[in-house]
Amino acid sequence: MNREYTDTGIRINRGQRRWHKYGSKILAACIAAAAIIAIIAIAASVGRGGTSAPGNTASGGGASSGNSGESAAAVTTASSNGETSEGTSSAEGTGESTETTTTASSGSVKGGALTGEPAIEEFTSDAFYEDAVFIGDVFVYGIDEYEYVPSSKLYSATFMTAAKAKDLTEDISAGKPAKILVMLGFDDDNLAEDRTAQASADSIIELLKALKEGNPDAKIYAVSEIPVSEAYENSGEDYIIQSDVDEINSLVKKAAEAEGIGYIDVAEVLKDGNYLSAEYTNDGCHVKKEYYPFILNGIAKVAK
Repeated sequence: MNREYTDTGIRINRGQRRWHKYGSKILAACIAAAAIIAIIAIAASVGRGGTSAPGNTASGGGASSGNSGESAAAVTTASSNGETSEGTSSAEGTGESTETTTTASSGSVKGGALTGEPAIEEFTSDAFYEDAVFIGDVFVYGIDEYEYVPSSKLYSATFMTAAKAKDLTEDISAGKPAKILVMLGFDDDNLAEDRTAQASADSIIELLKALKEGNPDAKIYAVSEIPVSEAYENSGEDYIIQSDVDEINSLVKKAAEAEGIGYIDVAEVLKDGNYLSAEYTNDGCHVKKEYYPFILNGIAKVAK
């Protein structure tokens, strides 16, 4: 038993001596191998793009590259009339072109002229005026009097001039109307005997520009002033004459179209020759109530 025990003990001692002799070398070799494996793994990770490369910056779920040569995604902005236009802009800091779709620069609103023989008809365009406001003098005053459109949507008064209306622009803008219709000229021209058509037109044009600036999302229309009858002009009751009305309408139309503002002509269809037809008026300067629907329905059709 002692021999067997001794042999066993000797075998254990020999194993320990072998470890002391070779163990440190084996351990050093294992450590070196582990270090080599770690270095290889790190190098492989870098090669696969595991770290951020210079020149690429993550932002908002996408990346913008300073030297990739790729352009940013196109952006589309609809204009108030649903039109879009394409263009290019320089990408900031890169000198590269970025294709972009932007709002049409002019923002033009189309107009037109009433046609056909004025007739007595039903007022069917009330829906059109639900999101609109009307600024004007003699004709708009009649809209209120005959209750075709709610008073809250009408800006009119005795001797309503463009200058007086301009004082109301902030109040109009606060209501955020989708459509603004301006029908002025009669009272502007009737202010004084020496008032010129050009001066009246300039005042109306200034108002239109202010409305456009204060209501960038609204469709703005200049509506021609209605004519006066020859008998009214000859009566001398007012300073206004039909040639002035025609000139004001012409000047406003030209300026409005240049500004991208719609122009709606309601005057020509009411004329007999150069003047307001006696058939459509009782006093030579106001349109009969029964023809208001024809004009209001016509404006709504042209403005669409």
